[in-house]
Amino acid sequence: MPIYSQNLSEHQWKNRLLIVYTDDLNAEDYLQQLSELRKYDAGLEERKLLIYKVHNNSFEVGLEENQEWKEITNESFWAQAQKPKNGLSITLIGLDGGTKNNITRVLPCEELFALIDGMPMRKAEVLRKG
Repeated sequence: MPIYSQNLSEHQWKNRLLIVYTDDLNAEDYLQQLSELRKYDAGLEERKLLIYKVHNNSFEVGLEENQEWKEITNESFWAQAQKPKNGLSITLIGLDGGTKNNITRVLPCEELFALIDGMPMRKAEVLRKG
């Protein structure tokens, strides 16, 4: 398994990122969001989407459970990961490394995929694949 870091710029031109932040790992909206994402593995992979789960000042990558949470020590992580005062926050970062959306509610995958599929780089990817 690759080693993922808190330097989000390392993913530029390789992956889109979805940063799912919660202040409570047992919050219903957070658990619902993870469940929603787990239903669409193929769609996430097709769109080169990597999930960062963030809780307080730590993170883990992917949707698997019981991974090793790592401490966030890089302040620039928060420049893109829009840490809310409380609740759920979802940040979509494009292939170019730019923040595309910040959402504070459960995001259905159909809506997430529509956001991504409407991006110019994604449209170009689809055209190249035929």
